[in-house]
Amino acid sequence: MTPLLTPKQFVDPLKLALFFIFISTCTLTAQIPSDWKQFRQDNGHHGFNRAETTLSVTNVADLKEAWSFTTPGLVVASPAVVNNVVYIGSGDGTFFALDAVTGAQKWKRVLTPKTGPAAGIASSAAVVGGTVFVGTGVDDGFLYALRASNGAVIWRAHTGGVTSSPAVSEGTVYVGTNNSNVVALNAATGAPVWRAHTDNAVASSPAVLGGKVYVGSEFGTTYAFDAVTGHLAWRAFTGNPLPVFSSPAVAGGKVFIGSTDGFTYALDAASGAEVWSTFTPIEVVFSSPAFSNGVVYVGSNDAKVWALDAETGDIQWTAPTNGIIDASPAVANGVVYVGCEDHNLYAFDARTGENLLTLDVGGIVFSSPAVSNGRVFVGAHDRKVHAFGLGN
Repeated sequence: MTPLLTPKQFVDPLKLALFFIFISTCTLTAQIPSDWKQFRQDNGHHGFNRAETTLSVTNVADLKEAWSFTTPGLVVASPAVVNNVVYIGSGDGTFFALDAVTGAQKWKRVLTPKTGPAAGIASSAAVVGGTVFVGTGVDDGFLYALRASNGAVIWRAHTGGVTSSPAVSEGTVYVGTNNSNVVALNAATGAPVWRAHTDNAVASSPAVLGGKVYVGSEFGTTYAFDAVTGHLAWRAFTGNPLPVFSSPAVAGGKVFIGSTDGFTYALDAASGAEVWSTFTPIEVVFSSPAFSNGVVYVGSNDAKVWALDAETGDIQWTAPTNGIIDASPAVANGVVYVGCEDHNLYAFDARTGENLLTLDVGGIVFSSPAVSNGRVFVGAHDRKVHAFGLGN
């Protein structure tokens, strides 16, 4: 870990003033209770919207497409939804803000004009205090802070390629990079706070909870870093040397994470010791777990959603689909939503695994649903952002 700011720099008057402006903006910018402000909804990466009450087990079968918006590239990022605006990037390097009710474009910002598998935007945005934080691929390699109202660039910081999705906590933004680092930046200015080196690229998105930053690496290691200093708290081998693309969910003193070795792991959040691990029959779990009411939900390349007891790892139920599930589940008001490579968006009963809905979307690979204000938003390989609602 290499500290990049001295104590003197931390109290630079200009930076301090900018920080308080940022905090004031966070305080004054109201958010709707059921907003989905970032990848996996919150900093603990629970993938659970506890404030959603419109959609439920009894009416989710009535979901219909409310609108779709066509972008110039594949949409693998996951939407953020704040104050009835959908924020999402496209594989061609353009970032969009869309009206959540109508799908109309509010603004767009071309962040990188380069195209190809190493370019574009795979990072999902975090929207905090009127600022949108999002990363770009290895051919560009910046983390951006954009003004949520119009897309103006507030700052950009060269981090190395970013497919990881940022998390923002206590005035600091955290993200993994393709050059084997986790970086922490001042959220108001983009100034570097610390950089921690990992054993391989970090596509996993950091969860930030209880003063620690949790993230996986592509060498199969899960890390915990001190959120303030970047010092290594612990590391655990979760699939080593097979990659961890999954992002951790942190709840109840445990870190839940999937691995391409086919296991979903529960680690002790304080020590990194393995609490349990559960194997899925096909040895790949790209999906990031969701956590709700003592149950961990995760997708697998065996074409099933798995519901696991958070304390023991025991299987509560499995629900079949017709394709590989690389995307991550979202949970809201007793319903589990997940996209699948068979072109469908599924909704399952969170208690029983009963299939409540199957909707043809256009092929969902990595984009994970956001459930907000009675609607479900997701990106797809048909180059579209889709929104589903109950109608009038």
